[in-house]
Amino acid sequence: MENKQEISDNLASWDDRAKAHVNGVYGNLKAYIKNPKAITGTVKRNLEVLRPFLPNQSIRGQRLLHLQCHIGTDTISWTRLGAK
Repeated sequence: MENKQEISDNLASWDDRAKAHVNGVYGNLKAYIKNPKAITGTVKRNLEVLRPFLPNQSIRGQRLLHLQCHIGTDTISWTRLGAK
């Protein structure tokens, strides 16, 4: 693999960011996990943009592929809103 070092550097960068995000960049992660109705600010903003284009203006029941979720909180938020 010709780009082995680049891949290694990229993984290390993502690992560093994940540590920062878990430790508070995105708020209190433990409180988010404990509250099954908590939705990230990113998902709240994205939903408002998407809402006019969704059936019944809801993500509920829709299949969703969420790319680059990073530590998973946005994907969990979409699931909490009913996405599959």
